[in-house]
Amino acid sequence: MDAIRKGYADTTAGQVHFRRVVGNEAPVILLHRIPVTSASFEKMLLAMAGKRAAVAFDTPGFGESFQPADSPSMADYASWILAAIDRMGIDRFHLCGHHMGAALAAEIALLAPERTLSLVLNGVIYATPHERATIRCEIGSALPVDEDGRYVAKTWSIVKGLYGRFQATLVNTELVGALSSPNGRNQAFDAVLKHDFMQVFARLTGPVKIIQAQDDALTTLFLDRIRDAYPEIGIELLDDAGIAAPEIQPDGFAIALMDFADAHDRA
Repeated sequence: MDAIRKGYADTTAGQVHFRRVVGNEAPVILLHRIPVTSASFEKMLLAMAGKRAAVAFDTPGFGESFQPADSPSMADYASWILAAIDRMGIDRFHLCGHHMGAALAAEIALLAPERTLSLVLNGVIYATPHERATIRCEIGSALPVDEDGRYVAKTWSIVKGLYGRFQATLVNTELVGALSSPNGRNQAFDAVLKHDFMQVFARLTGPVKIIQAQDDALTTLFLDRIRDAYPEIGIELLDDAGIAAPEIQPDGFAIALMDFADAHDRA
């Protein structure tokens, strides 16, 4: 893992933790899903090291980044990450977001369109307000800590259900993420499912591509809707990986991402 360097970007809101690798051209900013951290991109970072510079941030509320107060919006998260990018001295960049990270990446692209060279989305919730409200109710909130620790077993059952086939390491990572960020998880799910991605998508002006696993049960159902609305947007499906494309298909994901970035470095 020596190729991956860790650090913190100091912002007025707090410290934002990151993992990064060096490489050529403008860096790719990698944004993770709920409730994991930038560690979910480690295999992808190693696949990109020496070829394409990349920075994976811990979203505030997760990992080693600061814990937000109150009820942040997706625009708040975007401003925090953009402040961290600025602190690192990065001017122009490519964006790649995974699930929550997809909404966050799109919001950053709106905040800084002249600096965003391309946008890759993995796991887009292209849903109506009613659908988003229903999804939020189904997800529920982080379980309260009980004296007998039943909340741990219940959380394990929930995160295990995210995978069609049992993946011990990934389910454990998901569990640790969920247990270590109860406030961050609640805040982030609220922000994602209040976020009108349909409206944001319509305002994007730069190059956009969707890359995701073909069996991502959480968001694959929205792909036909996106194809109908935006037939010009490329959609590339990776082999089976469920919600964990960066971990299970890191090489294929990294290659597809770098190819798209290469095509738009001079945009």
